[in-house]
Amino acid sequence: MKKKSIVLFLCLLMILTPLLTVSAKGQEEAGAGAPKTAEITMSSWLSLQDVSKAMMDEIVSRFNAENEGINVTMQGVPFENQLQQTMIAAAGKNLPDIMHLVPSWVPPLHAQNALADLRPLLTESEYQDIQAGYREGATIDGKLTYVPLQNGSIVVLGNKNLLKQAGLTEEIPETWEEFKAAVDKISSLGKDIYGFGARTAKASNSAFWFIPVLEGHNGTFEDADGNINFNTPGTVEAMKWYNKLGTQNQTPIGMGIPEVRTLFAQGKVGFIFDGPWMKGVMRSITGRGEAADDEYIVGLMPRDADGNRFTIANDHSLAIAQSSPNKEAAMDFIRFLTMTEEITKFHYEKMGAIPGYTSLLADPIYQNDPYTKVFVESALFASANPSKNPSYTAALEELAAGMQDVLLGGDPVKVTAEMDKNMADIYK
Repeated sequence: MKKKSIVLFLCLLMILTPLLTVSAKGQEEAGAGAPKTAEITMSSWLSLQDVSKAMMDEIVSRFNAENEGINVTMQGVPFENQLQQTMIAAAGKNLPDIMHLVPSWVPPLHAQNALADLRPLLTESEYQDIQAGYREGATIDGKLTYVPLQNGSIVVLGNKNLLKQAGLTEEIPETWEEFKAAVDKISSLGKDIYGFGARTAKASNSAFWFIPVLEGHNGTFEDADGNINFNTPGTVEAMKWYNKLGTQNQTPIGMGIPEVRTLFAQGKVGFIFDGPWMKGVMRSITGRGEAADDEYIVGLMPRDADGNRFTIANDHSLAIAQSSPNKEAAMDFIRFLTMTEEITKFHYEKMGAIPGYTSLLADPIYQNDPYTKVFVESALFASANPSKNPSYTAALEELAAGMQDVLLGGDPVKVTAEMDKNMADIYK
């Protein structure tokens, strides 16, 4: 009986084996022929901030629904940590496919060969459509290291109520001397009122936002050959003003981005420097929505002694990792996010984000809005990368430390000379 069972089992096995083999082969061939999903990761602070999280969730959801074969996942990283985490990931060759950056972070990443050249991923018309200033700032060693997510030209914002209380006209001062005089008047309104909300945290971002003040006093950072040239009379004058701001309680000390914005929204700061996203930020911080739009004014940076204006372009930019296996798919999402009219208008409505493409800027929604026009005009004289040296960010860290010293009472002349030496050593 046992022998018959074994024989029967062997017969069944002989019959079923070819069938099982054919089935497995069919499944394997079906799997091989099925389209593979390109998994794209993007690191950004937009997916963490209250003012922008819902917007980014909706944009990503729409893209994934409309683009079979590509799946985008956001990696939320706080702005304050984005550069450090990106540099660490670059060193470990573990970068996300897409990185949300600001231009001043790009040189050291480029030096690590961490960023893909985006020029081959764009059509000629797309490349030419990028505003000239963006293209120049993004091009290092002949490579296009990033494309614009939104215009980040920095202008002056003024609190209407404090201007009125100080007996000042409801406009941004035209010159630096007039601006500093207005800061004096607003600072005299009370103990907890500051004329100017400078970024004073000990961080490279604070130093980068000092550059308009530096240039406004005819100071310099580098010479024409890219060498540190910081210790000049103009730089000393700018540092002397920061010494006054700190020692006479005209600006809060140790403040980063969120803190300065909050004080401005609370009506405790007369002027701040910031970008076009402030419309959405102010609506969110105050909790008053569109009503907050009437509480402040915007205007161009003051003119220097020669009548010129200068500002930084803290442009929100998108780069693709050199290590990404899905560069084309990553660029497809960047196109959707930055070049699609419907999406860029949605971003503008939610955050006041201004696109960096000439064809999109021709739309009346940007041309006819007084708030937006200030930033568009400012972009004409804004610099996204005052330096393309890979040690630039490290030099800004040194500048931030020197700024802290001066704000707390250090001698501007001595501190400026010391910073010049230290930054030159960093560049070497």
